[in-house]
Amino acid sequence: PTVNVTFSQFGVYTVTLTVVNNDCTAYAYLPIYVTSSPTVCGPFQAPVSIGITAYSIPGGAVQIDWQTDRGAPDHTFCVEVATDGHTFRRLSEQRGDGRHFSFVDESPSPGNNYYRIAAIDPAGEVRLTDPVQVGLFPGRPALVYPNPVVDQLRVDWKAELGDEVVLALYHISGKLVRTVAVEAKQIGHTFDLSDLPAGSYLL
Repeated sequence: PTVNVTFSQFGVYTVTLTVVNNDCTAYAYLPIYVTSSPTVCGPFQAPVSIGITAYSIPGGAVQIDWQTDRGAPDHTFCVEVATDGHTFRRLSEQRGDGRHFSFVDESPSPGNNYYRIAAIDPAGEVRLTDPVQVGLFPGRPALVYPNPVVDQLRVDWKAELGDEVVLALYHISGKLVRTVAVEAKQIGHTFDLSDLPAGSYLL
């Protein structure tokens, strides 16, 4: 639902949301600052700006560093990771005391890992950085996992390929069962193998 509110004069107001359900009442509060000048923001500031880097370190871990353009002690910064660049899970939470922060992922997944920072302000609004990618390929140009596979097989490689590449999956008997054309900008692909019978296959 949407509610439009009109204020008759400038000042500081508090909007209260009251929700009643099954004899239980919950409240949420939001301060509103009303001003006639777009250059006057009261206690509001522009959203905090975040820069993030991530890189592998000895021992097979990944270090994530980020910094802000100003101190934000009322913010919470969360480190999130995904192996496909889309489905992120949370690794760590830190208070925004200071401007320079670090976190070490001691157990990154083999292949490509994507890290981002979620900044949560006092109102609960979440802002996300663009993800940064770290590839972990111990002595190999590419990784294929998991093995054995049940439904989905992931293939990751070190960097973007210069030309289009075709991934071909063969049954151990030599029969071609699946091909996928991979764009040059891709650095990984997931095969859906849920429709294939159990057996041995070659990629």
